[in-house]
Amino acid sequence: MAIINQKIILQNVPSQTLNIVLNNQDCTIEILLLGEHYYFSLELNDEKIVSNVKINFGCILLNYQFLKTKFNGNFIFINEDDNTLINYNNFGNITNLYYVYEE
Repeated sequence: MAIINQKIILQNVPSQTLNIVLNNQDCTIEILLLGEHYYFSLELNDEKIVSNVKINFGCILLNYQFLKTKFNGNFIFINEDDNTLINYNNFGNITNLYYVYEE
């Protein structure tokens, strides 16, 4: 099996909602800025999978219990500058969201 990474294009805005097909799965992803922290929510076919998971660089966003659900894959935020806090101005530049799955 191969591990596949798919970069998800984010806009340079603090909060956003994306409708995207990932590995034949109809998804709605929400990135939300609340105070100083960013949060991740995921819907699959209009069914909530996770809501308001705090985003930390280099950490998977769906824990083990969600991997056993109907959703196939996981997400991770990668920042090329370890000293930078999450900032929407860096989305698509040094800060990127990736969908990861096994094929």
